[in-house]
Amino acid sequence: KKNPELERRIDKTILQLKHNPKHPGLRTHQINDPDYGKIWSSWVHGDLRIFWKYEGEVIVILLLDIGSHDKVY
Repeated sequence: KKNPELERRIDKTILQLKHNPKHPGLRTHQINDPDYGKIWSSWVHGDLRIFWKYEGEVIVILLLDIGSHDKVY
């Protein structure tokens, strides 16, 4: 179901990633995902994470997935 509060939190997290992907509030850390290999995980809210990686010579953040902490761990 649509959840406006959760959508707002996801938008806020993506904006923070754009400005500073290693901001302490994002709790960003690198993980080894079976599907994507070495990627980054950033906290959104509760158990929700955004999974992403850097792409190319210019810093481009490629959003891979949005899911629960248990999805990868």
